[in-house]
Amino acid sequence: MPQNSKGSREATPAEDATRIAAQLADELHLSLLARGFYLPMRAGVPVGGRAYVDIDPVRADAAAAMIDAFGPPPAVAAPHGVDPLRDAEESVRSLRRALDAAALGLRALGVRRPGEPDGPVLVDLGVVPPAAARRLATVLARGASR
Repeated sequence: MPQNSKGSREATPAEDATRIAAQLADELHLSLLARGFYLPMRAGVPVGGRAYVDIDPVRADAAAAMIDAFGPPPAVAAPHGVDPLRDAEESVRSLRRALDAAALGLRALGVRRPGEPDGPVLVDLGVVPPAAARRLATVLARGASR
């Protein structure tokens, strides 16, 4: 077993990863608990020498409350050097293909050009009938579980 200059045993990389994961699990658990979310977690098994945190299954209502509390993920801008309008148009084409494959259509799907010179180019999903919204939710949920 490896020993340091003082004669005591040195931790293996797996032991270091487990120690780090346990510390991170405690910090994350306390951070979420301070915001009203109880999520049991512990150090996971190290993979490739890296630390992992295992989180117990999360109830759907707790997951929904976390989404509401933390908000949606931040929008990602077009990559540097890419024309935002062209990027939005390509995004609409990709989304139309995916919607077609799922037997869905969003009639009002399109690109909304900026109203001001420095305004953002947006993809407008438009309005849909409730049945289409339910179908879209079903398709997205099925895809998210893969």
